[in-house]
Amino acid sequence: MKPIREQAGIPSGWKRFIVILTAVIGSFVLAAPAAKAGLIDRLQDIYRAPDKLEDIQTEYNKTKDELDRQAEQFALEREELQKRTDALSAQNETLASHNESLASQNAALLDRLDKAEREKEKKAERMRKILLTAGTLLSMGLAYFLSIRFWRFLAWRRHHRVTGGHSQ
Repeated sequence: MKPIREQAGIPSGWKRFIVILTAVIGSFVLAAPAAKAGLIDRLQDIYRAPDKLEDIQTEYNKTKDELDRQAEQFALEREELQKRTDALSAQNETLASHNESLASQNAALLDRLDKAEREKEKKAERMRKILLTAGTLLSMGLAYFLSIRFWRFLAWRRHHRVTGGHSQ
């Protein structure tokens, strides 16, 4: 017995093509939106068009007015910001010049401080030299005094030995 394909007399390649073509056409039919408006609906839309145009014009005017108002507001804000920027720039320049003057004053004060420290060190060195000289002189005086006393003691002892302890 022959299969059904062969009995129909249509080759199998054509059958597949027909099935695929039917599926594609069916999908287009199912995917297409249904028609909504008829002739009466179209005529009503044509007569309502001026009302819609007026609504659109009204919305356009409102939007335009809002945009104009925002543009004016932005212009005012921009001018205010420009004024603030100019004021801050001027203040910045003033502060920069004040900073420069303070820096020069600081440098002068540092120079004075260095000079004062050098003077203080010189004074301390001078005082140290004076004290060292005074200490040396005192030491020499004390050494002289002690040497004189020691020499007198030795002389007295020698004399005491020679005379036998009797004074003349």
